[in-house]
Amino acid sequence: MQDAIATVLKSNIDKLVEASPFFSLLIDESMDVSNHENLVVYVKLLNEFKPELHFLENINVYDGKAQTITTAVNLLMERKNLQKDKMTGFGSEFLFLYLQWQILVRDFAITR
Repeated sequence: MQDAIATVLKSNIDKLVEASPFFSLLIDESMDVSNHENLVVYVKLLNEFKPELHFLENINVYDGKAQTITTAVNLLMERKNLQKDKMTGFGSEFLFLYLQWQILVRDFAITR
């Protein structure tokens, strides 16, 4: 029952992101009680011209290195079909991750 509800909620959020002209990703790294690294991802979007913040995904990562997190976010964006040209912002508490993301965005802009 919980899985069915979660599936519907995720599908609704995916549709909101797809319909939004722009979105931003906000990420935070955390560690659970069993010492597993997790990446919590939120999406900020426009829904009928009103900004909304939604939980998008909780990703298990094996370490907190910038490359690992960047790869996890890229895979999430591919899996969710999030278009990089619609992304207007990226928030993280880590400066090194932000710098890694700037390289990704620059490389994307060069290839367009």
